[in-house]
Amino acid sequence: MQPKKYFVFLFCVGSFFSHLAIAATETSESLFPASSELSERWSSLMELQKQSKEKALPVLEKALQHSEWYMRNGALLVLEKIDRNKALAWSQKLLKDASLLVRSAAVDTIGKNLQPHLREKLWEQLQSKKNFRGPQSLWIRSQAISYLSEHPQKNELSLFQKFSNDSDLAVRNIAIKSVGLLRQKTISLQKLPLSSELR
Repeated sequence: MQPKKYFVFLFCVGSFFSHLAIAATETSESLFPASSELSERWSSLMELQKQSKEKALPVLEKALQHSEWYMRNGALLVLEKIDRNKALAWSQKLLKDASLLVRSAAVDTIGKNLQPHLREKLWEQLQSKKNFRGPQSLWIRSQAISYLSEHPQKNELSLFQKFSNDSDLAVRNIAIKSVGLLRQKTISLQKLPLSSELR
């Protein structure tokens, strides 16, 4: 490599890591200042999808801790497209977020990538006090049970039975449908001929 090109290369590498260092030390508020328009901050988040993972992740993880709910929400949406595993890890934290819309985005992320060990997290949303306004059930509860009902598990029959009496009509209907599916599966299995009968 020629000396001139070598120094240009070093300068570019140095600039790149300097940017990462700045992103790592700045707060989410300084990266996305409230003085800028909402549309500008949102656009900045969406632009991160076009960046390399190494460059985008430090900025996104700062945005996920931003004081404004829509920044946390947007950051999770972008993170899911860049790094699904990190998005799932953050989603589990954001299920406890103060914002209903952020919690809903977290439920969506988990629901679309639902793994056996994460099902419990969605069941918890059905019972979380945050998902009620007084006695009124919030729509995130039907959102959570909707994902669970896509592939109801035999060991969850008692849970679906419990919520088939829920005060929320949407939750109740989904739970009743799931109970029916699980019972139908059980009956179908009972009707299967024994191996001895197949000989």
